[in-house]
Parts: sequence; C-alpha cells; structure tokens
Amino acid sequence: MTEFSAVEENLDNLLERLEDHLKKVRVEEYEIYLVRTKSLTIGVKEAQTDKVRRTEESSAAFRFVDRRRLGFGYTSVFTPEAVDRAVSTAAAGARLTDPQPGLGLPQPPERWPDLDVFDPALAQISLNDKLNKVREMEAAALASDRRVEKVRQAEYHETDFSLRLVNSHGLRYRHQGTVVTVSLMAKAAEGSEAEMGYEFDFARRFMHLDFEAMGREAADRAVRSLGGRKAPGGRRPVILENRVAAEFLDVLAGSFLADNVQKGKSILAGRLGRKIMAPGISLIDDGLYPSGLASSPGDAEGTPSQKTVLVDEGVLSSFLYDYAHAQVDGAASTGNAGRNGAKSPPGITPTNLYLAPGTKTFQDLCRTLGEGLLVSDVMGVHTADPISGDFSLGLTGVWLKNGQPDYPVKGMALAGNIFRLFEQVVEIGSDLKFFGSTGAPSLLIEELNLSGL
Repeated sequence: MTEFSAVEENLDNLLERLEDHLKKVRVEEYEIYLVRTKSLTIGVKEAQTDKVRRTEESSAAFRFVDRRRLGFGYTSVFTPEAVDRAVSTAAAGARLTDPQPGLGLPQPPERWPDLDVFDPALAQISLNDKLNKVREMEAAALASDRRVEKVRQAEYHETDFSLRLVNSHGLRYRHQGTVVTVSLMAKAAEGSEAEMGYEFDFARRFMHLDFEAMGREAADRAVRSLGGRKAPGGRRPVILENRVAAEFLDVLAGSFLADNVQKGKSILAGRLGRKIMAPGISLIDDGLYPSGLASSPGDAEGTPSQKTVLVDEGVLSSFLYDYAHAQVDGAASTGNAGRNGAKSPPGITPTNLYLAPGTKTFQDLCRTLGEGLLVSDVMGVHTADPISGDFSLGLTGVWLKNGQPDYPVKGMALAGNIFRLFEQVVEIGSDLKFFGSTGAPSLLIEELNLSGL
C-alpha cells in the first residue's frame, strides 16, 4: 500500500468514527465535513534557504439542521471528548438559533463529474529539487537586467488536501487535489530611483510551473516602472492589462451572489434579463475549468460543480447559488457553496470566475488605442465600494504613442465606477489569464477619469 493510500484509509476510518458519534444525536439533518491538509512553504534569499515550513492538519465540521435552524461545530482534535464538544455545540445551535428560509441539506446526485486536479508526482519530488527551482527563479530575475538589484521575496508553496463529505440523505462525496504556487518580488534601481515588481503563478501540477519565466517577468515589471512620470489627465480611453481587469472583476463578484441579491446588498437585484455590460462581454463561473484553482467535482455541500454563464453578451442571465438560497428563489444550486476550511459553515462563493476572451491580441488593443494609457497595476482595489462600484485608485502604467510604449507612468489616479467600466468596454483581448481563481483578458475602455496625485 502506498503512503497516500494509507493516508486515505486513515481518513475513511476517522470518518467512520465521527459518524458513530452522531448515532445518539436526534436531529432532522446532519452533515460531516472532514478535511486533511498537508502544506510546504519554501523561501529563498540570496540563493540561500530562508525558510522551510511543513504543516499537516486534519479538521472536521458538523452541520445540523432542525426545523430550518442551523447548528455548527468543528474540531481539529479527535479525542472522544473534543468530538463530543463539537457535536454538542452543533446540536445546541440547531435547537436555539432562529430559523433560516430555505435551510437544508442536498440530496445525493446521480454522479459527480470526473475531474483530475491531483498531482501524484508532487510528493516524490525532493525538497532539494524544489529549493533549486526557487533558486533558479531568483537567479533568473537577477540576471535579466543590470538594474535589478535584489530579490526581496522568492517563495514556493504547495498544498495537498483530501476531503470527505457525508450527510443524512446518503450523500457521500470525496475529493483530493494539489495546488502549487510561486511568487517573487524584485527591486530595480537606477540612480536614486527604485521600483518593485511582483509576479505570482499557480498550477495543479509541479511540472506546469515555469520558475525562470516567473523570475524574469517580476524583474521586467520592476524595470519597466523606472523613470515613471505623470501623464495627461482628464477623461481618456485606457487599456486595462488583464491582471487589472481581473482585480476589478474580483470586486464585482459579490454582486452575483444570491445571498447578497436576496438581502438587497447587490445593485443587480431585479435586473435579470437586462443589459448590464457592453455587448460582447460574457462573464462565466466554471467550477470545472481545466486545472482551475477552484475546480472540483463538487462544491462544499456536495452539489456537482458546473459552468454557469452569469452575463451572456452583456445581459445578466444568472446568479450564483448554494442549496439554501436556491430553495428561497425556487431555483437549483449552481454548485457554489464554498468553505474557508472547517471553522465555519459554507457560504456562497465564486469558483473560477472569468471574462470570456475576445479575438483581439494585446498588440491589436494598443494599436486601436493609438495614444493613451495602458494601466498595468492599481493600488488599493479593496477600497472600491462593492455595492455602488465607485473607485479612485493609484496606478502605474505606460503611456502609449502610435500604439507603442512611450514612457512609464506613475503618480496618477484612476477614478470611475466598476459597473459603468464594464459597460464601456470597446475591445476585448484574447490574452485571458487567471490570477488565482479570477481571470480576465486585457480590456480597452472607452474612457476613465485620470488625474495626478
């Protein structure tokens, strides 16, 4: 029996013991969520090992529903006493909390989609080989340009997880996966000026990461910012680089969650079937996206994952649901129940959310713009109002002339409204890229307000 198989067997044995604890609990519906996570973090500085940290944790969550009352408890300690406390906490909540409309647990599906997001080779790669790859990433950054002085941060992180989910309706769901991420921050300097460049990438399999390309890209972003100055202000057309478009999309995501819509916390309430974005824009949430960071056969309640079109050619066509909020609207769950570990009940969350790419290359967008601003980074996107969509953010970028880079730009602010921004998209790039679980292509916007800081 392989080491991984042994881990899986132990997890199943643990689940069986937890189910035994529930035989004495009288409740209408119950759910057990059990997850084991192993992680490794590596840091390199000046070609030397800066940190190596390994962790392994198992935790279990109990969710009880009785007369639409929710009880919840969790534990990461599996003594009989600790499990009893977690079960008792959940049972008490199911007796004492207020009823919630639609609350309940799903029936088991006929099947879950096949989805392979586990890298069995990851555990076989030695720590030294992983360290060497991070050193190569750092070295590539330092060698890419004489102006790159140092690498402030070169890190690698991997997670190997396995979960079990069962409920009183006979649902029995299991899933395993791996995620590997790398990040690097480089400092470039010329004269008295210094700039930082940051890059991040992820994959489900170690072999799919390009460490050297990561280092070069982070260094290039730092070097490109040297010599930045202010650009002409006013209302002007701009190109949002794909990473910036994805950041704005992150802020917008909450407006598509059914719980926010039902609570009146979304500006999209009552607008199904109406145009909310520019023609040609399609916004998709896909829990089955190949190798996506949030891809899985099922969601955190065991509902099969699916592809949901939220905006179809500019028209609002759907919201995202978990089981309970779907019951309230008389809809079906879209498989968007998510958890942040086992310490809290599931809630609605996007999976792999992205804007469908267009046919225009990045160079096509630059040529169409002619003269104007390419926004390559924005600062403080989290300060944008998620309900109204209003924002005012510092930026860095490049001023284009005749579609070609003219000079780097900094000391400027970009202001507008995220909802109107997506209504003013003129061209959609073909360069779709995911930044975590959110992806976007570069976008040419009709006009946004630029001003000096």
